[in-house]
Amino acid sequence: MEILELDVVKPKLQLTEKELDMINDFIPTSLDKLEAGDLIAVRFRATDNLLNRSYGKWGLDELPILKNLLLGLPLTLDHAWEDIGKTQALIFNAEIRQYQAPKWAIDRAGNGKVNQQVIKQEGGYFSLEFDAAFSPDAPAVRALQFGKLQSISLGGFEYEDHICPLCGVSFEDESCPHLQPDK
Repeated sequence: MEILELDVVKPKLQLTEKELDMINDFIPTSLDKLEAGDLIAVRFRATDNLLNRSYGKWGLDELPILKNLLLGLPLTLDHAWEDIGKTQALIFNAEIRQYQAPKWAIDRAGNGKVNQQVIKQEGGYFSLEFDAAFSPDAPAVRALQFGKLQSISLGGFEYEDHICPLCGVSFEDESCPHLQPDK
């Protein structure tokens, strides 16, 4: 896999025919197909393989699972999943990309030392990104233009265990010499 420089996430005003087909695959067949002028696509970084501010991280084996879960989901502005009025966009594409690790990601929440070890052990920095199609009049589009929306959440998850990001085993496993991160 080619290691890329981290690009800036920007709105894409011209969609390719392939991207339009991907979007229209999620539209009910009884409705008219969307056209390029109907949409603005924006790429988001959903997560990566480093420790986050909650001292959790996704494993490299979990990123493809998350990638597949994202496809076809509505993008909302908060965790009110049952409120259709909060829906802003449709997630139509997702991919995992490898980059040269950016300093902000390595140092996030003061986890630089551990994140450098994760990068070394896992063979690099991997980012799960997705593309969302917005109607040009969606409130989130204006907020994105003015930098008011700058982070996202993948929602709530229940965990069966807490795995050490350095050993890859449960913190409860006696072979792990590390302490679980704690605020």
